[in-house]
Amino acid sequence: MEMDNFLSNTQIGKILTNLLNLIKENYKFVLYSTAGFLFISLIYSFSLSPKYQIIADVKLKDESGNASLPSSSSVLSLITGGGAGNNFWDFYNIVFSTEVAEKLWEKGYDQKIFASSFDTKSETFKRNPKLWDVIKSWIIGYDLNNEINFVDLRNHIKSEVDLEDLTEEQNLLRFTISTGNPDLYETLLTDLIRVTDDSIKQRERSKNTNKIVFLSDKIASVSDVEIKNAMIGLLKEQLLNESLVEQDNFYSIEVLEQPRRSKNPDFINLQFIYLGFTFIGFMLSVLVLYIRKRILVS
Repeated sequence: MEMDNFLSNTQIGKILTNLLNLIKENYKFVLYSTAGFLFISLIYSFSLSPKYQIIADVKLKDESGNASLPSSSSVLSLITGGGAGNNFWDFYNIVFSTEVAEKLWEKGYDQKIFASSFDTKSETFKRNPKLWDVIKSWIIGYDLNNEINFVDLRNHIKSEVDLEDLTEEQNLLRFTISTGNPDLYETLLTDLIRVTDDSIKQRERSKNTNKIVFLSDKIASVSDVEIKNAMIGLLKEQLLNESLVEQDNFYSIEVLEQPRRSKNPDFINLQFIYLGFTFIGFMLSVLVLYIRKRILVS
């Protein structure tokens, strides 16, 4: 025995019959509504811009210049403030740092990224404030700062660039950008990788200088021959590392694949868009007719 709150097959059949009759009686309205949504989907599809994938693969190097993870930090690194950490996240934080963004800003990416926001009167880049930000500044009582600087460029890069590790060892990394402007962002990714490595070089130079100064002072003050010879060996190692830092090649990474764009844009399922809009238009027209009928009956 069926429960009262469940529709019987007869009731379901009756509802479907009524809906079919309703559609037949108002087929022009249903047809025009469905065609209208199909037309909207066509307009929407023409507004879509193709997006290309830009990909680059790099491998992290250890302190000796080999493309692998570095070993645990030495006593010397701990003394001089050069302790080791998680290489992937260290590299990640430098890629998306304001330090790197400021250097890219100086390379002209202020104009390349924010050209439409340039204010000729103040000769600065300014954003159009959102209405809610204006209201908040008025209520709380503070001056709204609309100037765009390298911090905004950092945020933009972080939103556009995806950096992921491809291995459990976290030493094989992939940069990915999906964009409708492949020429600009292919160049941006190339410069981002280079500027990041240059920033790491600059930090390494500072660390090497501290270690060399520390060892030189210790060697001059130590009288024990064995300890002095051990420190001289460490000093030679730091001098060698300094020479590696000064080379023009990449220091912290090995670029396995230079930034490259996909031959074709990402696939856009136009068929799904057209069928989806058409189905929505049809269902909305039926729903409107059903609600209107219920109102008239009541």
